[in-house]
Amino acid sequence: VILYPVLPMTLYITFEILHLIIGFQIEMDPLMYDEDTEANAKARNTSVVEELGQVDFVFSDKTGTLTANEMRFAFCCVGKATLGPFLPGSDSEDGPGVEQAQSALEGKSGQHRSGEVRAFFEALAVCHTVKIDEDGTYQGESPDEVALVQAASNVGIVLERREAVGNSVVHRVCYGGDRAEDHNITHVLGFTSDRARMSVIAARSDGSAVLTTKGADSIMAGLLKDPLPAQATRALAEFSRQGLRTLVVARKTIPPADFSAWQARWAEASSAMENRNARLDHEAATIEGGLTYIG
Repeated sequence: VILYPVLPMTLYITFEILHLIIGFQIEMDPLMYDEDTEANAKARNTSVVEELGQVDFVFSDKTGTLTANEMRFAFCCVGKATLGPFLPGSDSEDGPGVEQAQSALEGKSGQHRSGEVRAFFEALAVCHTVKIDEDGTYQGESPDEVALVQAASNVGIVLERREAVGNSVVHRVCYGGDRAEDHNITHVLGFTSDRARMSVIAARSDGSAVLTTKGADSIMAGLLKDPLPAQATRALAEFSRQGLRTLVVARKTIPPADFSAWQARWAEASSAMENRNARLDHEAATIEGGLTYIG
């Protein structure tokens, strides 16, 4: 520690060069190649070498193989109708659910039905923290988020870009052709095991905002202004019997005055020196009530 300030600059440069060289070796290592995704390992920062050097134990499950946590979008119930399956068949073609959703978006089932399907998949394309790699692939904190965003993309509602602008994050969503819309995400109310849901708030130019929430059906049922439709309840039960993980997606519009007042309370809670997390959870729960079911 005493000699730290007098280390030669050339030693720092040497370390950084070694980081780059070893990182390149990690990316080119044939043993790190994934045949399923046809991709090599990717060293995303120069400190990965030191972090890997600190690993002493690798835990595996009782079968001796690491569990593959693969999430795929299987079915959905939009409004009162079930779409699916979305899983590709043995010929790797899209499941019938993709065609059903695309047909509804084109208005072949009526304008009301088209609006319901559009709102559902738009919510999936907006309510997340997924990032887009340079090659256009989605990367997220959890595989289920990536699966939901990818499902929306498959039916034609594509997350095209995600970029930080000031204190907010803009999600550009393309709806087919040349039509795209920017969603200005000002607040992300993150998922925790206690909350069992996550929400994003997209501000509008008129001062209002749109809150989109997705979460466990047992939690979301208490946040809706109206009970779940009977068809949705039956669909959730059927999905559960098939061993599928289920989520409920809901939304509401926040008037300008209410949004402005909540922002002030949120900013105050964020800067609190005591009980900050509890106050933030309280404000999140306050704004997340009175939702309208989407799917």
